[in-house]
Amino acid sequence: AGVRFYITLAESPPMDGAFSVIGKVTQGMDVVNTISRVPMLPFALDPTGEMPANPVVIRKAKILPTGMATSPVSLQNKP
Repeated sequence: AGVRFYITLAESPPMDGAFSVIGKVTQGMDVVNTISRVPMLPFALDPTGEMPANPVVIRKAKILPTGMATSPVSLQNKP
């Protein structure tokens, strides 16, 4: 089983009220920008209407306790 979550770079009205916000990237925006450039395919079963053409894997993410940073999620592109 896997986990699916969304990292948005702009407002996404189709997701409003359907999903909870769980954090904000505090480090690794280069990773987010790389992910944003992945080619997408149409996918009707997703609220955004599309899915990555190839799987996107985040090898490491650190969840920081509240108060340890301005936001709790840090992404790294190194294994």
